[in-house]
Amino acid sequence: MILDQAAFDDALVTLDAALAMPRWDDYGAALDRIRFEASPLPVDFADHTMSQMLALVQAEDWTRGWSHINAYGEALGLAAEKAAKDEDRVNLEKIGRTLHQLVERLSRMDEHYLTQAIARRVLVSGCKGLAKAWQNLGEPERAKPYEEIVRDLGPSRSRAPVPSPAPDALDLGQTSAFLAKTILGSRKPHSTPVSEAEVRAGRMAEYAMYERFMIHVGAVFLFLVAIFLGITWWRDRRKLGLLPERLAGMLQFRDHLLILALGFGLPVAVYAASTRGDYLGARDFALGEERFILWILQIVSLGVAVLLLSLSFARCCLSRRATMLAMEGRLMDTQVWMAILALGMIPVGAVLPRVLSSGKWMEMMCWSSAGFMAGLPLLWVLYLAVYQFAGNPATRLHRALLVRGVIWPLCLAMLLAVAAIPLLYAEEKSWVARLDYDALSPEFDIFNTRGERDEGRWLQGDLKRYLESIR
Repeated sequence: MILDQAAFDDALVTLDAALAMPRWDDYGAALDRIRFEASPLPVDFADHTMSQMLALVQAEDWTRGWSHINAYGEALGLAAEKAAKDEDRVNLEKIGRTLHQLVERLSRMDEHYLTQAIARRVLVSGCKGLAKAWQNLGEPERAKPYEEIVRDLGPSRSRAPVPSPAPDALDLGQTSAFLAKTILGSRKPHSTPVSEAEVRAGRMAEYAMYERFMIHVGAVFLFLVAIFLGITWWRDRRKLGLLPERLAGMLQFRDHLLILALGFGLPVAVYAASTRGDYLGARDFALGEERFILWILQIVSLGVAVLLLSLSFARCCLSRRATMLAMEGRLMDTQVWMAILALGMIPVGAVLPRVLSSGKWMEMMCWSSAGFMAGLPLLWVLYLAVYQFAGNPATRLHRALLVRGVIWPLCLAMLLAVAAIPLLYAEEKSWVARLDYDALSPEFDIFNTRGERDEGRWLQGDLKRYLESIR
């Protein structure tokens, strides 16, 4: 319904004047280039995500003011109906030409998906009114081309299923988790496929960033363990004097090296093989919620395995150096089983994502197994912490010797964990420098991805074919 005929007529006159101009310029693309050139290149993954978020809150609306152009299609449809009511065929033909020029001008401006989608919508809106107008004038043949456009491009057609292309890296979830949650992570039906190699850098940079955070937590865990062992050292010294130090002095340098190699090196080697080995493919897909939770359980199990294995090998070394202390334990006592459970959870956590989608019961079994394998050794560590202060007084000397046997290897393990942090940060920066599909550029930004550009080109060609039918 037209509420103000004079204002409506003025708007159509303004549209005619605009179409008479040699070209239309969209300054949004120029502003994007200026902004991109003024922005520093991302150094790490946090910088990369920040640049994406800044693009979302740019000064211009993400539609760049084009959404209001939709109203011109409806306006031309209303003008066509009025011309039919007045039986003004000359004006009706002029409205048809205006619609053709408007849609053609919009479509030629750029290959952006949004631009082509708006041009298509303007065309459909105008064709509805023109088809109805020619039918009212009793000329169904002239209405037919417009009706075909409405039928082929209208809302009912847009809801029709589109044949799914062959799955690519976006469909298979091989991007970073951050990318998968943005419009960059969605694929258009007519876009070119994205290969795994094009999104690998973003995915691996995200994994490196989170691994760096987790190693921070692991180093803090070892620091807290070292503080706890220092407190027990001081307490034992008040009770036992210098006897534990003198007995622990029987451990040779190679014994401490063995405790460090097997207590710290073995779990770390299992963790590296489980999370970085190509055969398990633990990092072949985006870091979703399930993978992230399992990864946390792996890190927890890694810390617990380091502590329990260090204690077990310290006992082994002490029993061999000081047989008179009777510190020999059974080969498969509870602590050894707890260490095996914690160590086994690390590769199991890398395998579980592949079987979580096998069914509801299998999923419940997987999560139950993961919780059992990670939780029970952790409870055992808490039990040992309490037993250290409230345990049998007859074995206090044994506990004091174990503390002295593991404290230096654990302190060195903490330092090694701290030293790994800058190495992981360097790995993260290396992957960010190799960003391909994820990277912003003057040509492709978060509102104009490569996939949307491909889809826009297809829409542009399709729209050109329909414009030929109403020329």
